Order: sequence, then C-alpha cells, then structure tokens
Amino acid sequence: MVEVQGCVSLFCEQHPGGPNAIDWLIIVDSVLGILAILVLITVPFALLARRKANRAGPTMTMRFRVGVDETHSVDVAFTQPTERLVVRVDDHQVIDQSFAAGFRLARSVEFSVGSNELHTVTISKTRQRLYGGLNPQQFTATVDGTQVAAAESRYRRAATSR
Repeated sequence: MVEVQGCVSLFCEQHPGGPNAIDWLIIVDSVLGILAILVLITVPFALLARRKANRAGPTMTMRFRVGVDETHSVDVAFTQPTERLVVRVDDHQVIDQSFAAGFRLARSVEFSVGSNELHTVTISKTRQRLYGGLNPQQFTATVDGTQVAAAESRYRRAATSR
C-alpha cells in the first residue's frame, strides 16, 4: 500500500470516502500480477499432462471396411484427454482434428472413400453434458447412412509406479 500523508490503510480519516483512483489501480495491478503468476505456474503442467496423454495412446479405436467391389479399411483413433480424432483410410491419414474447443455435445466429421465406388463415411461423437471429458464418449460410424460400427471411449489415467 502507498502511504498517503501518514495513512497506511485504504480506509482511514484521510480517505473518508474510501480508496481513490490510484488506490484502485494498485489493487487491480496486484490482482493481475497474482493471476499472471498462477497462469505461468499452471500452463506448463497442463501442457505436460497433454503431452503425456498423447504418448499414452488412444482411448478408443475402431476399424471397419467400406465398399463391396472396391474395399477400403478405415481406422479411427480418439485420444480423450486431448480430444484428438485421427482417421486413416488404407493407412493414409485423412483427418487429424481436435475437438477440444467448444461446448457442443455432438460432433461429427464426414469424408468420402473410394474412386470408382464412392461412399460417404460419417464419424459422430456424443458426450454427456456434465464432465464430458471425464465420462465415456460414444462414437458411431455410418457409411451411406447405415451404421457399421460403434465404440465407447474411456479416459484412462496412466499407471503410477509405487
């Protein structure tokens, strides 16, 4: 606090109406400084946790085949802590998307598979309203409007050694 004419407190006889504009600037500056320190402390830990979750591998995998004459293998992998969805068709990465930002309960991605025999594939993800990132998330795969696969993702914590 700043000493103003012998007054150390913000509320004293020299400040009968309470803190003035300079006192408020000091308070706001102190609060912003504390928030900046908290962010600088917590952000590296969050980044390390996400990196560790990516190394742990996907929490949901799904594989299905598309086509009759021209068949393709579709592999879907989802890592729940980072909300990352990776879709591969015949070992070629088609989609690498993060669902981390947003409040929608249902998300989907759509892509086409095949050249002579063209099919539309849709991967849909739904989650619960409360604590959606920690609860199971349901996935469905549809090919031309027909469901061909379903799976559930569960958040796994890494095993700790004792």
